[in-house]
Amino acid sequence: MSQLPGFDLDLFQTDTNELTSEYPSDLVAYSVEGKDHIGQAAIISVDNEHLGWIYYRAGGVDAPFSSTQTITALVIVLVGAALIATLISGVAGGWLSLSFSRLLRKLSQASAALAAGNLSSRVSVQGSDEIDQLGMQFNAMTNQLAAQMHDLRSLAERNAMLAEEARALASVEERNRLARELHDAVKQQIFALSLTANSIRQLLEKDTGLATERLTQLETQARDVHLEMDALIKQLRPASLKDQGLAPAITELTKKWAVQHEIPIDLSIRGERELPLNIEQALYRITQETLNNIARHAEASKVSLVLEYAIDQVALQISDDGKGFNTDAGASPLSLGLRSMQERAQETGGRLLIESTPGKGTTVVAKISLEVDQ
Repeated sequence: MSQLPGFDLDLFQTDTNELTSEYPSDLVAYSVEGKDHIGQAAIISVDNEHLGWIYYRAGGVDAPFSSTQTITALVIVLVGAALIATLISGVAGGWLSLSFSRLLRKLSQASAALAAGNLSSRVSVQGSDEIDQLGMQFNAMTNQLAAQMHDLRSLAERNAMLAEEARALASVEERNRLARELHDAVKQQIFALSLTANSIRQLLEKDTGLATERLTQLETQARDVHLEMDALIKQLRPASLKDQGLAPAITELTKKWAVQHEIPIDLSIRGERELPLNIEQALYRITQETLNNIARHAEASKVSLVLEYAIDQVALQISDDGKGFNTDAGASPLSLGLRSMQERAQETGGRLLIESTPGKGTTVVAKISLEVDQ
């Protein structure tokens, strides 16, 4: 029998009694013939007894990879894996970027629409990522803003209704005041005119001299009616506060009132400057009402009027030396006029003080606070 490649026949025929533990490694052989891998090994028992032989052969197997080849193959595999991962991540990143860009564009368009006043603008939300959460927050903010705008519109409409009601009420109050003025002054004087005229008719045939005196009296009464009507007309259309200002308007009013009623007025104006129109109108009307009350009821011989402008307030004080009255509103014949003056002061954030003692005259003080920058 021919010896198999790599098979040591001499070693195979060795007497097993000669095997010792000193050379069991020599009983193993291995070699490569072309692409064939051949090996042989002795079978040794635990007692160092030779039991037999093992022979093996593997054909068509390439030689193992060297270290360089292994590293090269590993590098190729890693580079390929990296290229595949890069390609996959690029595609995924591009898709995510496109998705985020589309969501951000929608959010930008909705924000622009909201800034333009379109409160119905909303963002479509389909997921739960950060961009979608931002869209949900935008929608919540828009809903809240729409609700607040609805409340503001309702409040504005309510304020407009209240303002209209206030204007209507002011108009009614002004008509009531004019009706009282006409009743207290003009109507009584016209009634006196009619009585005087009737008496003159009866005296023309009996006493011409007395009739002539009554005619003179009639002329005086007619002049008083004219002056009273002129005063009422000027109250309806007072001096233009917007063009003149409060101080010149009050100066003109007091001069004419003093001449009409033959009662001197000591006028003092300090620190004059421009005020908001609503404050000037309130003080002008309070002055008118106070002077009218003095003329009709006070029986005064002199009047003092002080208009003082301070940094943080304006104060109007009107005093007379007349008969005075009980300041209890229920007992005062001037209660309606006083309430009107108090309301005018309160509408501008001010207050009205009235001090009066029967037989010792009356003092009316109106104080209105001002903003520092005024």
